[in-house]
Amino acid sequence: MPTETAILIGGAIAAALLVWGIARLVTDLIPSVQSRAHKRLIGGARADLQATDAISILRKRPDSFRAQQFPKMAQFEQRLQAVMPDTSLARFAFICVALGFVCGGLASYVAGPFPAGLILLGVGVAAPVLVVNAMRAKRERVLSDELIDALDFLARVLRAGHSLATALQMCSEELPQPIADEFRQCHEQLSLGRSMEEALLAMAIRMDLTDFNFFVTSVMIQRQTGGDLAEILDNIAKMIRNRIRLQQQVKALTSEGRATGWVLAALPVGMFIVMSIMNPNYVSLLLNDPTGRMMLGSSAGLLVLGLVIIKRIVTIKV
Repeated sequence: MPTETAILIGGAIAAALLVWGIARLVTDLIPSVQSRAHKRLIGGARADLQATDAISILRKRPDSFRAQQFPKMAQFEQRLQAVMPDTSLARFAFICVALGFVCGGLASYVAGPFPAGLILLGVGVAAPVLVVNAMRAKRERVLSDELIDALDFLARVLRAGHSLATALQMCSEELPQPIADEFRQCHEQLSLGRSMEEALLAMAIRMDLTDFNFFVTSVMIQRQTGGDLAEILDNIAKMIRNRIRLQQQVKALTSEGRATGWVLAALPVGMFIVMSIMNPNYVSLLLNDPTGRMMLGSSAGLLVLGLVIIKRIVTIKV
């Protein structure tokens, strides 16, 4: 493909994304006049499942048109709302497109539109997405660590004779962030008239943790069939502790494989840097000749592929 054609295609795609982001931003700002009480009642997540379908929260069945037609988009929107509650998907898309244009424009001005401009355009668009995914992963780890203490606290409050709604309120006041904020939103939805089942389902969708889904399912089943909820919470907390202990053992056993992957990835890069400093003429052929640059690109791609394969080998889901 000629360079001019590639530039035109990239510019057309970038312009279309910019127009789409501006249009979504404008349409997203129009309904922003709705009351704060309505926003708190919705809770940033749909929970239209019926109470009789409690086990469906474990199946993570889509419950909206967007989730059915665009599951990846719906999943990313949930992650975005979890780490940036005040940022809508339209605003985030506009930020990605704008950042891509800025990075691509600067690279085009310094090093030319192709390939540096197109590469930096893609990097600018993808960077906010990577940041959101990293923030979401960190938040999930913190929530998982705090969930055990939250379940123990709930069990103690229930044994003291308080209701589940009061226990949720006390969790929002006594537990650390960010799990306290999740319980606070759940209690606010209860105060605004939502049922316990709907509030817990919305909370499970926001947190998106398998362990918490077990808690929600157990609570909903207990409310229908009866039983000692405090004992159920103790059993769930014990199960989570055992699973975390197993995860730590697996992580310790696979640490050698991860270290090997990083060493194998850093060795060729380090040797290339050392050789370029000690003998620049030796590596100049790879940098100046088109075939050499193609070989460098192929080597970098194979190196990344090897890292991905090693990561999949040493990653064991528990």
